[in-house]
Amino acid sequence: MNAPWTALIVLGVLSVAVLLGRALRRRLPEALVTPPTLDTVKISVGLVATMSALLLGLLINSAKGSFDSARVLVIQMAAKATYLDRVLDAYGPESSALGGRVHDGAAELLQELWPPDGSAPRLNRESAQGNALYTAILELAPKDERQKALKGQAVRMTEEIGQLRSTLTVQLYSSVSVTLFCVVVSWLVVIFFSFSLVSPGNATAVSVLLVTAASVSGAAFLILELGGPFSGLIQVSSAPLIDAMKLISK
Repeated sequence: MNAPWTALIVLGVLSVAVLLGRALRRRLPEALVTPPTLDTVKISVGLVATMSALLLGLLINSAKGSFDSARVLVIQMAAKATYLDRVLDAYGPESSALGGRVHDGAAELLQELWPPDGSAPRLNRESAQGNALYTAILELAPKDERQKALKGQAVRMTEEIGQLRSTLTVQLYSSVSVTLFCVVVSWLVVIFFSFSLVSPGNATAVSVLLVTAASVSGAAFLILELGGPFSGLIQVSSAPLIDAMKLISK
């Protein structure tokens, strides 16, 4: 879902609910708007509001967890790529050309997650540069125990980077449940309609309800933005990967 447009739609729907509640309140006979009736409405809506707050909290927590998980994966991949380059440098001149492959692999990941043309990110489970690097490391012929240990470490780190890449592939998809999101929005419509129905019929009350609707729409915007960590206005920073590329041998 497009976060800005969806948030605007939510704001529009809630605003319409507020205005409909005010219009209905003006047409209701006074006999139906007694204090006991209003108290019943307030208690019922309070229950729905509590459930909505819990679900909103769960959605925000889930989206934030997905965002943080993707950010940590990027940082780990950048750190492991930098350390892998150091291991290959320590191996000796036989692996001097492999630093360029590590750099190319990081550049490939950067272009896939943050396309220069601003298109949607697309990350393949397997990296052509990564596979070439892994094959080249396996073909190294250690001359002593030191090189043998460094080769084993390089192989292990390359495999770990590949595993992180596969995990990161899943993070490209939004973690927000569309069904759950729609259920929460429908509950919010009931809440704002009911609040408008029992609130005083003046401009101040309506203005407060509309401002509150805008705030709730902002929460919906944050949920959708955080749920897609590599797209939209709020994205995982590419700085760790860019900094790693500056340290990796070309």
